[in-house]
Order: sequence, then C-alpha cells, then structure tokens
Amino acid sequence: MTTSESPWASPSALLASRARMIEQTCRAIAAYECRYELSSADLEQALHDGILRETAEISDWLVKLDLFRALTDDGPARLE
Repeated sequence: MTTSESPWASPSALLASRARMIEQTCRAIAAYECRYELSSADLEQALHDGILRETAEISDWLVKLDLFRALTDDGPARLE
C-alpha cells in the first residue's frame, strides 16, 4: 500500500476517525457515570480524597478520561 492509498492520507479521514473516537469515548465515559451515579470530576475528587479506591473498572474509566482529554485538548491528562 502506498502513501496515496492509505486511509490516513486524507485530512478529512483523520478528522472523521478522531470524531468517531471522541464519540465512542464519550459514550463509554457516560456509561460509567450512569453506572456509578457519579460525574467524572466527582470520581477524580473521590479518588484524590481517598473515598474511593481504584479498581480495574475505575482505572479503565480514568484511561478513557485521559483519552478524551488528549483527543479534545480539554486540559491536562491526569497526573499520578
């Protein structure tokens, strides 16, 4: 496959892929917020305050938050 045949050669293809990733990530984050009845901001505060502990599922939620922020340039990613 040459560069011109690559699906990533087109800026519009890249933007469409990014938009799909943002949409999928938002849906996943919203599902966690609904399941836990907790906003993502409240989750981060509860973890910081020691009210909640980080489980595998919460870790996945945090990874998705980091991905969303990276894709949207919506502030810095969570720092350890």
